[in-house]
Amino acid sequence: MAAFDLASLPGLQPDSFTPLYVQLADRLTDHIRTHRLAPDTLLPSEAECMSYFGVSRLTVRQAMGRMVAAGLVHRARGRGTFVAERPIDQHLGATFEENMMEAQLAIEFKLLAWTEIDAPDEVAEALNLDPGARVCRVERLRLADSKPIGIEIRFIPAALAARVRQEDLHRRPLYLLLQDASGKKFAHIRFTVGCFPASARDARLLGTRRGRPMLYREHTYFTEDDVPLVHGITYFLGDRYRFHFETGRRLAGDAIDYTGVQPHAEPGAWMRA
Repeated sequence: MAAFDLASLPGLQPDSFTPLYVQLADRLTDHIRTHRLAPDTLLPSEAECMSYFGVSRLTVRQAMGRMVAAGLVHRARGRGTFVAERPIDQHLGATFEENMMEAQLAIEFKLLAWTEIDAPDEVAEALNLDPGARVCRVERLRLADSKPIGIEIRFIPAALAARVRQEDLHRRPLYLLLQDASGKKFAHIRFTVGCFPASARDARLLGTRRGRPMLYREHTYFTEDDVPLVHGITYFLGDRYRFHFETGRRLAGDAIDYTGVQPHAEPGAWMRA
C-alpha cells in the first residue's frame, strides 16, 4: 500500500487570502485524490505537518478537522489520522446493481432469511392485500467487493414468492427474479428515505459499531399496470453513501423511474424484526 509522501507537497502561501488551514487541507486532499491512496493509509502526524509547513498545531488540527467533516479522513485515538473509505454514489432513480456497476464494484448477496408469514398491517396495505394475507419475508446481506455494505428486507406475496428459486437469490437482483416469475416488468418505485441507529444485529452483520448512523430507503415496486408486487426496506452505513437524484430523467434498461422522496420516521419493528 502506497504511503503518504509529505515531501512532495508544495509549501503554503502565508500572503494568500486563503487561510493556512484551508490551504493545508486542500494540499492533503489533492494528494489523497491524485495518488488514489487506499483507505486506512496513515496521514503525516501533527508534528510532521507542523515541521514541514512551518505552521502551528492549531492550524494542523483545523485542517484535519475540515477533512474529517468532509468524510475524507478518520481519526483513531492514539493511532493517528487515516484515509477514509470513498463514499458510494447512490442514484435514487437507479437500482443497487446499476450503482455498483458505475462504481466498478463487484456485488454479491448472502441470503439471511426466507420465511412465510402473515403480512403485517403496513405490508398488507402497501401491497393491496387482505389483512393477514400470506407473504414471504426475504432478507439478504449486500456485499460490494466482498465487503458488507447494506441489508435488504423485502415482502412478496406468497404465491409469487413460490415461483422464485432460493438458490438464485445469492446471485441475482430480486426485482429481476420477480419480473421473471410474474411475467411483468416494474415501471416505477415509490419510496421514502430516512435514518436510524444501527442495532446490535446490524452492527454484527455490517462489521460496525452499535448506534452508527444508517440510511434507509423504504420502497414499493409497481408493475406497468400499477400493481405493487414487492414492499420492503434497504439500509446502508450512513457515512459510506451519498444519495443523488435528478427529476425528469428516465434511466436505461430495467431501471426504475423516480417518483418522489419524503421525510419519514424510523421504520417500525415489523420491518426489521
